[in-house]
Amino acid sequence: MQNVLIARRYARALIQSVGENSILKIIEEQIGIFLLIMNTENSVLNELMKNPVFSVKERKKIILFICKKYCFKKNLQDFFIFLIIRDRFSFLTLILEAFSTELDIKLKRARSIIVSARKIQDKDAILLLKKLTEKTNKKVLPEFIIDTKVIGGIKVFIDGLSIDQTILTNLERLQQKLKLSV
Repeated sequence: MQNVLIARRYARALIQSVGENSILKIIEEQIGIFLLIMNTENSVLNELMKNPVFSVKERKKIILFICKKYCFKKNLQDFFIFLIIRDRFSFLTLILEAFSTELDIKLKRARSIIVSARKIQDKDAILLLKKLTEKTNKKVLPEFIIDTKVIGGIKVFIDGLSIDQTILTNLERLQQKLKLSV
C-alpha cells in the first residue's frame, strides 16, 4: 500500500512538471515504448537498472542513451534520472501505472473493457461508446474482448462499474424472479 502511495506521488509530480495535455499524451506514448523496452524477454535492462553493482552514474548513462535513441521528451528523461538518483527506479512499473490512472483523471478519460461473444459491429460499437460517454461524462477508451463463454449480449467494465447484459445473466435474473414469485 505504501508503495502505491509513493508511486502515485511521483506520477502526479511528473504530470505537474509537464502540465500541457498535448505533451502529456506524447509522454504517455513514450512511456509505453519504454515499458516495451524494459519488459522484452531478451532485455536485461530491467535487471541492470535495479542492480546495485552499477553506479548511479552508469545507470544515468544508460537512461540517457535510451532517451536519446528513442527521442524521448526532456521531461521524461529528467524524470527517469530523478528516479535513479532517489533510488526509486524499482517503483517504475507502479509509478507508470499510477501515471496512466492520474492522466486518465486529468484528461477525463475512462478505460473500459467490453466483452461479447463475437465482434461488435462498428455502428453498434459507436453507439455503445456514445452512451458510455454520456453516462460517464468522459472520453471512453475501449478494449473489446471476445469471449466464447458469452452466449449473447455484452458485459461492460468501466470506472469500477460492471454492467452485465449477457443472455446468461438475464436468464439467471429471470430464474430468481420466478423463484420469488412461487
